[in-house]
Amino acid sequence: MDLTIARKAFIRVRDLRFIELLNNMEQAQKRPNYNPQIYLADILAYQGKYSDAAKMYVQSGQVKRAVEMYTDLRDWENAKKLAQQNDSINLSELIRLQATWAEEIGDWKGAVEMWMAANEPMKAITIYGDRGWIDELVDLTRKLDKDQKEALAKAVTYFKKYRNEAYTIETLTKMEDFKVLLEMYIDGQMWDDAMRLIEVSPDLDIANFYLPYANWLAVNDRFEEAQEAFRKAGKPEEASKVLEQLTYNAVVERR
Repeated sequence: MDLTIARKAFIRVRDLRFIELLNNMEQAQKRPNYNPQIYLADILAYQGKYSDAAKMYVQSGQVKRAVEMYTDLRDWENAKKLAQQNDSINLSELIRLQATWAEEIGDWKGAVEMWMAANEPMKAITIYGDRGWIDELVDLTRKLDKDQKEALAKAVTYFKKYRNEAYTIETLTKMEDFKVLLEMYIDGQMWDDAMRLIEVSPDLDIANFYLPYANWLAVNDRFEEAQEAFRKAGKPEEASKVLEQLTYNAVVERR
């Protein structure tokens, strides 16, 4: 290519981008590793001949530039296709770029799909959770492995925020966080559920259940049951106080 003639032509039509490309080519010609194919590929890309440009980039050993070209065009499929054919390209990073772009244009479900493909479930969960899309969020958590505890715990915070008890219980059970599940049952005075949980979870400290349960029984005048619950909680002194209350009540009734 005669760069001088090309420069005059582009100056005449005021094509500043092509002039810049020619300047780069002139500078590159002075280097020992100059490869004209790279700059010809740049020109093809500028002309909109992206497929031809990509082929020339690849032939000249510049796969990364071909991927960057497709990335700039938001042609993610062709970019990923090239990345999959070359070990030097980080496919996960490319997927993250696509996820970020999907967020920028408000394609939330597309972004979630990409974050999951990039193995970043926390970001996917945050998208659904921040928007209150509970049905989509629970579908997502059901696809997660039980060992992905950080992501599942994040989902639990959203289920609690939107007061969805059933999904909170489901997710805590999946991640086997029985301690937090027991606390939830106790806070909600779901005593039957709590009792069933401690029966099948020997690692739980039964005192954490029986003490609040005993107090609840006592407040509701179920003193005999409260006395037994205090004993199971390892609080014999509290059981004695309940017995004193029972004795006092009996005396008052006789009067």
